[in-house]
Amino acid sequence: MANSSDYLRNYGGVSFTELPFNAVDSFALCQSFYLPVEKVYKNLNKDDVTLRELYMKSFELRGSRHKAVGVILSRQISIRAVELARSARFGSAKVTDFSEVFATQPAIQFCAMTLALDDGTTAIVFRGTDDSIIGWKEDVDLLVKKSMPSHQLALDYLEKAAANSTGDMAISCCAGIPRAATLRCGRPCRARTRPARASKAFTTSRAPAFITTTCTTPPPTKRYWTAITTSSPTARSSA
Repeated sequence: MANSSDYLRNYGGVSFTELPFNAVDSFALCQSFYLPVEKVYKNLNKDDVTLRELYMKSFELRGSRHKAVGVILSRQISIRAVELARSARFGSAKVTDFSEVFATQPAIQFCAMTLALDDGTTAIVFRGTDDSIIGWKEDVDLLVKKSMPSHQLALDYLEKAAANSTGDMAISCCAGIPRAATLRCGRPCRARTRPARASKAFTTSRAPAFITTTCTTPPPTKRYWTAITTSSPTARSSA
């Protein structure tokens, strides 16, 4: 079955103006964002950082070799990050904001970044649970506590991104905490978020080539999980 690497190979040269941000883009961003970019972001020029620079410098810091990011986080994360960085679709996206909080008491494993895409969309990416003890402890706390520090961090980050941008906001995440933030944010912020759906330009009725579940951010009354089917570039050109 085709995966996000195949998608980037076929559509990595297509701008967001031609093909709007969709759930496969969201999935690829979520997967790549496990790369420990926080180690290099602090040393970059915050006024002019692109996703290409952020990911490639992180890759170079790791010896320019694709290797596992953690004990259970595979080398596919590194591969996907480099593919995104080298693509025209994502490489020039501006990193307009970044936040990382890692604490033991209470357990907090939070990381998010904001991207300005070429069609004016603001993409907000939240990192899911990593393979650290703190990350897993936070997951356990989610089962027994009504409120977590990361809930407020995600809400504050989302509201800040809304205040500092215009146009649509697309939120990529693979965790429940950012989804909760979309329910708690103010109406003006919530009204600007939109679900990442498959574009008719590359969707066909044939057997799915890409099927992924990814957190989008439709209004709270709709489902948060979207199945996406895409096919080859021929479908895009013939649509």
